Order: sequence, then C-alpha cells, then structure tokens
Amino acid sequence: MSALHSSGPGGNGVRRVTILGSTGSVGRNTVDLLLRNPDGFAVEALTANRNPARLAEQARTLRARFAVIGDPVHYAELKEALAGSGIETASGAEALVEAAQRPCGDAAVEPALAVVAVVDSTLEDDVPVLIRVI
Repeated sequence: MSALHSSGPGGNGVRRVTILGSTGSVGRNTVDLLLRNPDGFAVEALTANRNPARLAEQARTLRARFAVIGDPVHYAELKEALAGSGIETASGAEALVEAAQRPCGDAAVEPALAVVAVVDSTLEDDVPVLIRVI
C-alpha cells in the first residue's frame, strides 16, 4: 500500500503536500523529490525555523501557497523575498501550527496521513518535523 494517494477534484493524480522543516536535510531531499515530478504534486505549505532565503527560494520554485518562518526575527526577510509572488507568509509558533493544520486536497473528506520524518521539539533548522501528504 502506498503512503501517497491522489486527491483533488476529479482524481487528477496531483498530490497536495505540506513540508514542515523544508530547509533541513530531509526537507531538502523531499523538495528535490517534488522537483523531479512537478506535475504530480501541489505544495500547500513550507516551513523553516531560521533560513528565510532558502525557504523563499523553495516556495517560489515549488509555487507553494504558504511559507512560514518559525523565528519571527527572520520574517521581514521572508516577506521581502516573496513580495509580489502571491505566496502567503507568516512567522512564529502559531503560524507553524497553522501550516501543519492547513487542509490539503480533500482533507475534509479524507483524514490526513501524517508521515513523521523526525520529531524534535527544538525545531532546529536542519531537522524536519513532519512531512504531511494528502
């Protein structure tokens, strides 16, 4: 059984994805995987704790809908880097929770499938917390 499944209108095969910790090592590998199959995935949200430049680059490249920086000190840099892109930005712990809870695809109909990559309460920039695929 596959951990990934199709969702969205008409079952078009596009998988909606949220990556918490996208700038860390596992997160970067996940981003690379998505870039190899750009028509197979739609990115709802990406998060990082303190690497706004890489997060903004990933968000633009993957056409994410939402980018969150955990450390509010870096919010202005993220917001400036994504100005005019149409990508929603936010910062702080509450925004990280919002990113994790944002619906992907048919989340109201199908329960979210959460694949835990690494759990670390310190939210270090190089440690992805969760990769969520719907």
